[in-house]
Amino acid sequence: MLGSDLQGHFRARQPSELVPSGPRLERVEGTLQWRQVHERDSELLVTRRPREYDGQQQAGPSKRPRLPENTVEPWKDWGISAQHASPDGITIDGVHYKTVPRADAPSHPIAYIKNPAHPIYDFDLLQGILRRNVEQQPRGAIQVPPSHRWEVDPTLPFDRTLTDYVAAYFPELSDLSLLNVARKQFFLANGSHIATGAGLTTLRQVFNDWKTASITPKPDLADPLLMLSILQPGPGKGTSRILEVPEPGDQVSLQRLEFDPKKFREEWRYFISTQYAGDIKRFMEDLLKRNGYRVFEPTPAQSYPALVFTRTGHDFVFHMTLHRVHGHRVHIHASNERGYAPERLPELIGLPAMRAMQNAEAANKLIWLKGGGQISADRPDSVFIVRSEDPRL
Repeated sequence: MLGSDLQGHFRARQPSELVPSGPRLERVEGTLQWRQVHERDSELLVTRRPREYDGQQQAGPSKRPRLPENTVEPWKDWGISAQHASPDGITIDGVHYKTVPRADAPSHPIAYIKNPAHPIYDFDLLQGILRRNVEQQPRGAIQVPPSHRWEVDPTLPFDRTLTDYVAAYFPELSDLSLLNVARKQFFLANGSHIATGAGLTTLRQVFNDWKTASITPKPDLADPLLMLSILQPGPGKGTSRILEVPEPGDQVSLQRLEFDPKKFREEWRYFISTQYAGDIKRFMEDLLKRNGYRVFEPTPAQSYPALVFTRTGHDFVFHMTLHRVHGHRVHIHASNERGYAPERLPELIGLPAMRAMQNAEAANKLIWLKGGGQISADRPDSVFIVRSEDPRL
């Protein structure tokens, strides 16, 4: 059968569905036939599907299955009295529910009912709920046409912790970086430290885009490298400059990404045993690929080591100079600027990478990074990436 989803798109649907969950369809021009739309753009589907329960179905006019206990649908216990209901709440089957604030998106198609014992959801509370009792998280509700009555989506909004989502697609980040990225992502999605209905839907959208490798409308939420704050270098000796590598502390500003060498011990042992620029390029190339990036083939040049790379889901291009840091500073010598001379780029990064950089720069989508290994006496070894200003300025 044919039906219209919440965004007004035609989709295939089962006779038992009110909101279609099948593939998106379009009419073949000049005919009565329909065909599937092949799309890779970002899209989050919230569908209403009947859930299967053990036990006998209760006879009666509603012909809905009897639930054995409210733990299957824990929101059944989240109702509040009419006197405590507010204009922001919703009513489902005569029961009043509080909702996650809708902030500046009151017409958002998805509302999230919540346990009244949870006054607000900041990152730590939501993360803790997802870790201890995932069923107690806010639940999405949609209005079902034609009556526009509210129904709870039986699918859990999140099936794991927010850090676990990040770890699934960036598996070699340190535990602290996983926390920092997830916290920054939460802040960007909601526009504050407190969850909103639109913000939760945005997070679900990003996680869905990761899973389907779709083009995301929110690249700054989908790629940790785009979340990084831009660091400014300071003066060094003479005409050189110094970039302080920040500590990896629990930061909402997210000034640094850190990869944990304990997750790639063999590769790290080789990295610290060699001083060749070609080896650091190969080491960082492999690390980036294992964490979902696509790297342009490095050149054999042994001076000014750098990589150019991209990631599925957005069209930003990254240029990263590579360094071995002993201590906490990247020393940027004035002579390094020769590495950005246009006539040297084919030798240093290759023609395909150079063209990608030029196109990205014309579209204002070129991101400058510095990364490599850091060894310090006062903290564990790590691989870091930071974002810098345009090094040619």
